[in-house]
Amino acid sequence: MSLKETRSRIEEKIKEHFSSLGFTYKPSWKEYCKQSDELLYSFYPLITTWTKFLSIDNHAYIRFVSFEKSFKKLCPGYPDITLGNSIGRIANSPDGRIVNPPVGYDIFVGEGAEGEAIEVIKAQFEEVAHPFYEKFKNPNAIVNYFLQEPYGTVAFQDEHLIFLKGILMAKMFKKHDYPLIERKFDELVREKLNSTYQADYFALKEQIGRYLK
Repeated sequence: MSLKETRSRIEEKIKEHFSSLGFTYKPSWKEYCKQSDELLYSFYPLITTWTKFLSIDNHAYIRFVSFEKSFKKLCPGYPDITLGNSIGRIANSPDGRIVNPPVGYDIFVGEGAEGEAIEVIKAQFEEVAHPFYEKFKNPNAIVNYFLQEPYGTVAFQDEHLIFLKGILMAKMFKKHDYPLIERKFDELVREKLNSTYQADYFALKEQIGRYLK
């Protein structure tokens, strides 16, 4: 069996498995997605074909749908993923605060070895992705992750997006605490982010002040 055939078999079996779990494949994202109230959970198996083998790097994502729509209106051009990362990063940084290297979770597959690969993908979903979804099974858990100190932790999101999305969350969901969060975010943004991200952050704050009273 060729690598092309092996890959095709893996993709076919993955689709069958996630369909049985209530996930729908979204071709434009290459992700398996499942909606639960305001949250959209997705699983992304990144399959790369090399000369003599396939590599599979699985990812788990969560989108807070209504929030991401607001964020996109005020700050277009950024990904609509609220939380997520590679399975390796999530597994090795389970508390989401201390960031550890995502080692030990890439899958390497030779010709005709799709059976074992499929079982490892299923195991990574059950042992890592599903508990990650459960950890953030409601919007409050997501907001608290962004807005609880220490601010700017990056296990489940890029640093600049923690601040960009976090400041909007503070205004939308933590109005009482917004002035304090704003001051601390401003200090950290000036300290940690490059000039491009700083500009986007302060431009977003102006948009927030204009449209969200």
